[in-house]
Amino acid sequence: MKHRWAFAALTLALAVSLGAAAWQYRERAALQAQMTAARQRALLQLTGALGDLQIRIEKLLIASSPAQTVSLLGEIAQRAQAAQGGIAQLPLRHTAVSSASKLAGQMGDYALSLSGDIAGGAMLTDADIAQWEKMLAACAGLNGEIAGLGDVLAREDLIAPDAQMWADAGDDAPRLEAISGEESGIEYPTLIYDGPFSDGRHDAAPKGVTGAQITLEEAMERARAFVGEERVLDVRAAADSGGVIPAYGLAVDTREDGTLDVQIAKTGGAVLWMMPETAAYAQSLRVEECALKAYEFLSSRGYGHMEPNYWQLYDGLAVVNFAAVQDGVLLYPDLIKVQVRADTGAIVGLESNNYLMNHTQRELTAPALSEEEARMRVSVRLQIERTRLCIIPLQSEERLCYEFTGTFGGGRYLVYIDANTGEELEILKQIDAQSAKLTA
Repeated sequence: MKHRWAFAALTLALAVSLGAAAWQYRERAALQAQMTAARQRALLQLTGALGDLQIRIEKLLIASSPAQTVSLLGEIAQRAQAAQGGIAQLPLRHTAVSSASKLAGQMGDYALSLSGDIAGGAMLTDADIAQWEKMLAACAGLNGEIAGLGDVLAREDLIAPDAQMWADAGDDAPRLEAISGEESGIEYPTLIYDGPFSDGRHDAAPKGVTGAQITLEEAMERARAFVGEERVLDVRAAADSGGVIPAYGLAVDTREDGTLDVQIAKTGGAVLWMMPETAAYAQSLRVEECALKAYEFLSSRGYGHMEPNYWQLYDGLAVVNFAAVQDGVLLYPDLIKVQVRADTGAIVGLESNNYLMNHTQRELTAPALSEEEARMRVSVRLQIERTRLCIIPLQSEERLCYEFTGTFGGGRYLVYIDANTGEELEILKQIDAQSAKLTA
């Protein structure tokens, strides 16, 4: 009997021990998952901050007006501060954190010190430009090294309460040589100093919404005609939307493209947006072919002269941005995004909020400055390839500009000079990637 009780007690103790071990394992796994997720978030935020910082420095090097220069210096200081905070959150060697954090801090301090001089009427000197070129190279190298840390952070299985966990881990610690500057060859400058328009306007009554109130039945007919009678199986009422442009919500069942969610403006009956419930297609068409399909669709729906400019491609869906054109002037506020299946070329999505908010027949007057006079306001470092007139949204107003497209340092940029005042209003960098053509 005693042996049986002893055996039972031993079995119970073993079960408790195994249960405790399993609980500890689960707790450890959960903690590890939380830490990995936190590191990945910090890494993502840092990569974004460094990418923004790099683009701002590139823009700074081709800025030609004090106002634009001061604005960019302020943005650089903000991004540098964000990068410095992000670096501190990553569990890296102390020397690595120190060097990288110092670089970000110096960039921010340098930008702030220069902004005071520029605000006083000065411009960047040749020495300042040379210094920023060095920092741009260092920032690009640092960004590349940081971006490669994702796999390391995901594999690391050490558990510790804070970022000091790798500080004393010896040779087992992940190394980021570019940050410490020990073996990467990246030169960290020693600083010496004295101290896509896609947001549009949404703050007024929609200019492109005109006409009388329509009924739900009329909205259904408009949705059927917009999608295409030959494609539609059925149209059903769905959830309406409010906001600045109240709209009827409709579900349009199609023969080959599934169900499309469509919003029809209750005033005038224009299509506010359309999108597929699901979107994952094979890609067999080139982006240029998809853009042509989108252009033909817009033309057949009465949108007038539209010009494609930027695009994205994901899950076999091409999203092409179009801007309206009036008398040869590109109207950036009047934007429409069209979604095209990259396998069949069918139009399955459209977003026209910016277009409906801003589109109207404008009274365009001749610019006060000639193209050549405006060109003289652009930095000589930009190799200009193309010039055209456009209207851009700027805070609560629109400005007629010359858009100068050119190259600098291997990148492509767009510089906007006010066609009447000569003021440098904006600098954008064109991002050309395999899956997108965008601006930043």
